[in-house]
Amino acid sequence: MRHWSPWIEDVVGQMVDDGITHAVGLVLAPHFSALSVARYQQKVADGLDLYRGRIEFEHVPSYHDAPGLIEAFAVRVAEGLSRWPEDERDHVHVVFTAHSLPERVLANGDPYGAQCLETAGLVAERAALAGERWSWSYQSAGRTPEPWAGPDLGEHLEELAAKGIRDVIVVPVGFVSDHVELLFDVDIKARAV
Repeated sequence: MRHWSPWIEDVVGQMVDDGITHAVGLVLAPHFSALSVARYQQKVADGLDLYRGRIEFEHVPSYHDAPGLIEAFAVRVAEGLSRWPEDERDHVHVVFTAHSLPERVLANGDPYGAQCLETAGLVAERAALAGERWSWSYQSAGRTPEPWAGPDLGEHLEELAAKGIRDVIVVPVGFVSDHVELLFDVDIKARAV
């Protein structure tokens, strides 16, 4: 991991010691950003430098539109909708989310925002959601003074409520597994809103 042990550099060092010569690097966030995926890839390079290793890495920069990923998210949407009686499901709104980034990063051409929206659109299409039945927001904006991409999930939920929408499913498409930050932002903060 980049922010906790086992550290990427140390794992790369162990791979060097184990005699690994070829490897694939896959970040568990499907959308490329210079602030996320590229930094993980850099940590691999740092590990190779640190341990003077020679492993040929093939990095997967993005898999935001991979059919299996889209299918998996569409299945999660269907599972979420199944919590309502069948005759009420057409009134349930689906909000797709991903971790926010500083607006300046997206303005400088980082593909993250466009890839996130593409994933949401593909999942909505696969889950047969009409355009008015789904929307987009960001969660987990950093605590810095600069503007972060929005709309923020909590604010977006308030806007939906003001339109009379009371039944919502939040589908975080920015990660392929739950983690503490995501669970807090969606299951605690968003649910409170």
